[in-house]
Amino acid sequence: MLSGVYRNSLENLLGSLSEENKQIIYGFLEDCCVKKGLVEKRRLKYLRIIRKSLEIMNKVELSSLNKEIVDKYFFWVSTHTKLSDDTKKDYWQMFRIFTEYINPNLGIRTYRLRVKLKRK
Repeated sequence: MLSGVYRNSLENLLGSLSEENKQIIYGFLEDCCVKKGLVEKRRLKYLRIIRKSLEIMNKVELSSLNKEIVDKYFFWVSTHTKLSDDTKKDYWQMFRIFTEYINPNLGIRTYRLRVKLKRK
């Protein structure tokens, strides 16, 4: 059962997308978030990062995701001065998981984001 906040966030994200992107994103959320038992707070974070990632990539069709698009996204995340290092790490790790779900043959595991993380 989806809570009101998560359901509304999901509907807002999916409402503005192509049918193909909706299917990919919904499949990812089901397979990699809900079935793995991620708590709602984590799923909401994934939704926010997916939304921002789509904005950065100019709402690309996810089925055509390629190395060039991933490189541009990686460059944006690694050089964006308004993002904290922890946020950059979160964006990159989630995007890497999402990208590998879409196209495991892109080989993005070799990318290394160089940031200093805060010790808690």
